[in-house]
Amino acid sequence: MKRNKVAKLMVVAALVGAIGIGGSLALLTARSEAVTNTFTVGKGLHDTDITLDEAQVNENGEEIDGVERVQKNTYQNLEQGDGLDKDPTVTIKDTAADCYVFVLVDGLKKNTSIYDVDIEKSWMKVERIPKEIQDQVPDTADLYVYKADQSTPTVVREGLTAGKGIVFDGVQIKDDAALFEPVMEEGTITGYKAKNLDQIIVKACAVQATNNSYENALKLVTFANTSN
Repeated sequence: MKRNKVAKLMVVAALVGAIGIGGSLALLTARSEAVTNTFTVGKGLHDTDITLDEAQVNENGEEIDGVERVQKNTYQNLEQGDGLDKDPTVTIKDTAADCYVFVLVDGLKKNTSIYDVDIEKSWMKVERIPKEIQDQVPDTADLYVYKADQSTPTVVREGLTAGKGIVFDGVQIKDDAALFEPVMEEGTITGYKAKNLDQIIVKACAVQATNNSYENALKLVTFANTSN
């Protein structure tokens, strides 16, 4: 199938982690931005068919019940061993065309000594990245495809509800995480400063599945650029 006959749509959420000099950690701040690249084929996909958001949390990093989901949370004054409520979730409307759903999780590979994040079992890691999309998947990132409870990629039909589209549910700061680094002057440690953590970025992309194989859909994955 030619590229210009496949409907795609992308939603990007930036999950940013950075420690300030004062020792507070604004970890995993999410920003959702819909980017339209839609060609209507049959039922088609539209930019409003897919969302990426997360639960709102309080000053302790705990989910607030009964409020709207958000695209931004700030976590401060974190310590080793802290557990944070964080659930970036992909939702697709039940009126959307059948599609394959992909998520890109960037930044975890470089921060495994800082925190633990468990990707939900409904997502399967793409082990081999086609050459056509290698520029979309940096060395610091992993690409996943939605599989539900199957062993192979699943076509999402009649939408994807929030309860099924969770990418991961929580961030655990490791007990031995090195959140600070020494300040050196002439070979002597004169103090310590908070580390600046690499960003964690989650992006989602839906590729129309009608008259399209998974192998071809994978080659058509496109993620929006992220600006901080």
